[in-house]
This record gives sequence, structure tokens and C-alpha cells, in this order.
Amino acid sequence: EASHFYWIVEADVPMAWLKLNEANAFTETMDDNGLEIQRIYVSPSCQGKGLGNLLLTFSEQFAIEKGLDFIWLGVWEHNANAIGFYEKNGYFITSSHEFVFGDEVQTDFIMIKNISK
Repeated sequence: EASHFYWIVEADVPMAWLKLNEANAFTETMDDNGLEIQRIYVSPSCQGKGLGNLLLTFSEQFAIEKGLDFIWLGVWEHNANAIGFYEKNGYFITSSHEFVFGDEVQTDFIMIKNISK
């Protein structure tokens, strides 16, 4: 109930998708007055068409309608394109956490955008 999935589809072909988590479904311990973007994905053939911005705007409107104060997400520390994209859209790095991917320990940056007025 606390996770929400959205897709952008054209002619029955998925172009992008989004998973949002409210507090009861967070993947990290965070203040309950936020919204987590757990997954945001744009198909490589659809990148550069503004779909990522559309999904971020949708996420922000979702959070505002819920009366939340911030949006947060985790992004792999070596994904410079994604980090730059989020920074350009008002997110900033606040902390990090480690996660296991296969046999490797990797680091995600936690990025937040404040949306409270």
C-alpha cells in the first residue's frame, strides 16, 4: 500500500517507469514526512526526451499533494550522469550508504530535495 508504480507507455511500449515509496516502505531509515524515489528508469532509446524530468515533476506533485516536506533517493556514487541530472533538478547529496551487489560492496549517495514551502 505504501509503494506506487507508474509507467510512461507509447503504443503499448514502456518508455519509462517510476517506483515511489511512502514511509512504511522506505528502504532506509528517514523522517516519515518524505517520499522515496526508489526506482526511476528511462529506456536508453527514450533518453533525452524529457521523460526523466516528467517523472521527477510527477514525483514532486505527488509529494506536495500528500503534504510531504522532501523527496529523497539513492544513486550509485559512480553514476555521474544521474548525479548531475538530480543536482540540476534541485537534489543535493546528504549522506551515503553501502549495499551489496553480487560479491561487491558499493556505495549509494543519498540525495534530497526539499519541497516544503
